[in-house]
Amino acid sequence: MTIEGKVAAILNERELVINKGSADGVVEDMAFEVLESISDIQDPDTGENIGSLERPKIKIKIVETQPKMSVGRTYETYQINVGGKMKFTGWPLALIPEKWVTKVKTLRTDEATFGELEEAGSIVRVGDKVRQIVQPPIPHAFHGKVRLHDSPAPIGTRVEARSEGVRNDIKGNPVVTTKAGQYGGADPMEEKLIVQGNIAEGAMLTFYVNGLFAGQSEWHSGEVTKLDLFVT
Repeated sequence: MTIEGKVAAILNERELVINKGSADGVVEDMAFEVLESISDIQDPDTGENIGSLERPKIKIKIVETQPKMSVGRTYETYQINVGGKMKFTGWPLALIPEKWVTKVKTLRTDEATFGELEEAGSIVRVGDKVRQIVQPPIPHAFHGKVRLHDSPAPIGTRVEARSEGVRNDIKGNPVVTTKAGQYGGADPMEEKLIVQGNIAEGAMLTFYVNGLFAGQSEWHSGEVTKLDLFVT
């Protein structure tokens, strides 16, 4: 479940407080985006209200948590040239070397000023919505033997994994066997059954061969598992 809340206070040019804390599942290093709400968008032809949009202003990572609130700090970087540029400095044309430095984005509307930050000078406002940035988990890959009624499954057999949150009918799930009695392979370049989606760590997967129950196994992000499947 994605955590959503609001900006409760602006501490300085890089830090703010949100109204969600450890009691809500917030932990250190969790990422959030501060959103700008654009409401009451009107159709220019009819004047009808056609909806609203949310756009990210800036991203933060949590550096401190308390039960009912958390402190987030900006972390995105950008590059700026603080050196020279190609200019006419008499004749002939002289090339002044550029010097690029990496800076961290702040909450300021004007990046040229530094130090304490009043809300009026911030791109963020108290009450702005914040939303957790959820990175998709790394899929779990499976391969192994597959048998139908005591015989190796023939070429063209359909192998599929199902569970809550699992994405089906996409490339990698299901797969169709290209060798008798085997789905996927151990070699990194060989096709595998790829199980991905919004899946809880350790969730129980159920495997089907041509629509028939063939076994179960736990889901773990980023793992590759040899799992033999059998339809009795």
